[in-house]
Amino acid sequence: MSAIRWIGLVLLIILGLILLWGIYHQVMLMAEKKKLVPNGQLVDVDGGKMHVFKAGPKTDWPTLVFLSGYGIPDPAYHFKPIWEPLAKRYRVAVVEKFGYGYSELSTSPRDVDTLLGQSRKALEEAGVKGPFVLCPHSLSGLEAIRWAQLYPKEVAGIVGLDMCIPSLLLSKEEESVKAKGHAKFMAFLLKLGITRIPGHSKIENLHLDSLTKEEQLQGKYLSLKNPLNPTLLAEMEAMYDNARTVLDEKPVTIPFELLVGGKASEFSEAWKQAQQDFAAGNGGKVKIYDELGHFLHHEKPQAIINDIDGFVEGLL
Repeated sequence: MSAIRWIGLVLLIILGLILLWGIYHQVMLMAEKKKLVPNGQLVDVDGGKMHVFKAGPKTDWPTLVFLSGYGIPDPAYHFKPIWEPLAKRYRVAVVEKFGYGYSELSTSPRDVDTLLGQSRKALEEAGVKGPFVLCPHSLSGLEAIRWAQLYPKEVAGIVGLDMCIPSLLLSKEEESVKAKGHAKFMAFLLKLGITRIPGHSKIENLHLDSLTKEEQLQGKYLSLKNPLNPTLLAEMEAMYDNARTVLDEKPVTIPFELLVGGKASEFSEAWKQAQQDFAAGNGGKVKIYDELGHFLHHEKPQAIINDIDGFVEGLL
């Protein structure tokens, strides 16, 4: 057999193995779906089910609402290192948007007002009442700012967890075409089961000490199910328009503090400057942790807990 035929045969075998792995992945996803047990409440929103986790004493106020960054597969577990200690003193809630955690997928628009409306409705259906102290991480900062712009009476304050600033996001818009193309390619690979390769699961990035064995297993199932699903891809398509919507609106007039990871990204200096500029222009405060990255609430949870606690005490 010639070398070309050998190469063709090897490639055919490799493609066959990839196809078989992809089929195996899809079969396992169907089996694992039956093992998913929400740790919170599934509520009806816009014709689908959204998941809301809540804990803590049944006091009237304050309620800390955690909003996850883009693509976090399991927000209710992701935030556990900080919500669990805080729940000893305050009511806490984690809203999982469509496409996240235990929530279903959705074909509804992913503009910021729809995202915000769905989160507000989910909290209402779950019996979680405001006013709220919003604790957004990363991209959900857009929704928190929009919440404060449109419904300031519902928001007592914001503690940003290395949250996204719309002006900085828009400054990177030229890179979005490449990023979106990469995301679509990754979504294709994910359908083939790349996340099922040992050691790849995102659950390994979590603060595992805060999770029980069952929670780790649930987190693993969610990290296999959710990455770059169609709802998340649609949210990515809308993020720059969402940033423009937030940036073009009125400034934030409620108390807020931005907790910033000083080495959050490859453009950390611009990231820090954008946080400082936003705070200065809207009457907020900034605290920079130069030694921490984007997931500062995993790297140094007790410090972040203390910051949130101090902020809330200042509101009481």
